[in-house]
This record gives sequence, structure tokens and C-alpha cells, in this order.
Amino acid sequence: MMYLFKIGSFIYYNGAYTNCIHTGINIHIPIESQITSEVLEYCLSCNPDLDLSIEVQDQWLSLKEYDYTALMRVKERPIVKTLDELKQINASKILFTGNLEMISFQEKFKQKLNILSTDNGSLIQLSSPTASKEKTLEMLCKAMNIPLEGVMVFGDDVNDIGLFQSCGWAVAMGNAIEELKQIAAEITESNDHDGVALVLERLCS
Repeated sequence: MMYLFKIGSFIYYNGAYTNCIHTGINIHIPIESQITSEVLEYCLSCNPDLDLSIEVQDQWLSLKEYDYTALMRVKERPIVKTLDELKQINASKILFTGNLEMISFQEKFKQKLNILSTDNGSLIQLSSPTASKEKTLEMLCKAMNIPLEGVMVFGDDVNDIGLFQSCGWAVAMGNAIEELKQIAAEITESNDHDGVALVLERLCS
């Protein structure tokens, strides 16, 4: 695993943060703190009990203790910060789950944010409108002289649609949304059944 970290190129937070040792590319495209503050104020005014958290590079922050282990399949819980502290952050990504009237939210923030509804609509992911997985991958491939048609991509949710449309061979996980399966070159097993490994092992055998 450590070897992969030394040779790999990594795209995080739906394209908001990229780190590539080979090219020296290290880019963070955050939600500016002014927008972070506006989002937090709006969401909490609509629903004070909304579960909100912020990801910023290697940190995961929230207003209070949350147990996201079932929804997000994580082992660690976010670091608790005050609302004033969270408002000052240039966020890689803002997450929320709970009841919020999404039509009004989208109308208010559609020009300022990339808004994605994932995990069957239970999780809303917000990022900079200029950040995306496919844009970042295109930049990395260009820097390494790799054609996109020669790239294999795996995905399971709406934030992978752009990748599927851009890359040469798209593989949908068995647990993927139907929209991805319809545009995939092939469908593998689910995340829980080592779907990625099965495809890679087949290609390397």
C-alpha cells in the first residue's frame, strides 16, 4: 500500500484536491470561506438539526458528534468545531444529511456550488463549481501524456458520470446507480465483493 502512495496520483473530494508526485501537481480548489459561511447559515436556518460536516484536505470537521459509520463507511468521527470556526474554512467539500427543501437550496446556490445528491439521495455533497473528477483527471493525463481513451475508470454513483463519459473503458460496480450501468463498458461485482480487484486480476492474469 505504501508503494502505491509513492507512485500514485490521487484525486480527492470530487476533484477539489489533487496530489501527483510524478508531475508535481498539487492543487486545492476549495469552496471559499464566504460561501461556506453562507451555506452553513442558510442550512441551519432551514433546519437547525441538519447533520452538517466539512472536509478540508485531510481533516473532517463538524458542529457536533455524528455517527456516519453506516452511511459513509468510515471508522473515525469528525473533529468537532464551533460554527464560527467552520464559517472561516475554505472547504474542500461540504456534506449534509437530513431534511432540507432541496429545490430552494439548488436555486439559491446552483451558481456558486457543484451540488450532488449521492447514496440514494441520503447524502448531499457540495464542492466548488470549478472542481470535478473528470476535469482533474484530464489535467493529470495531459501532464503525463496519457490519452483519456486509454484510461479505465470504476464508479458507483452520480459523481462518477463525468468520468464514465470521458474515459475509454468505464466499469460500473455491482452496487452502482442504474444510470452508470447503462453507460458502462462492463459491470463488475459490488464494492463489498471486491469488484475492482476482480477486474484488475482478470487483466493481469
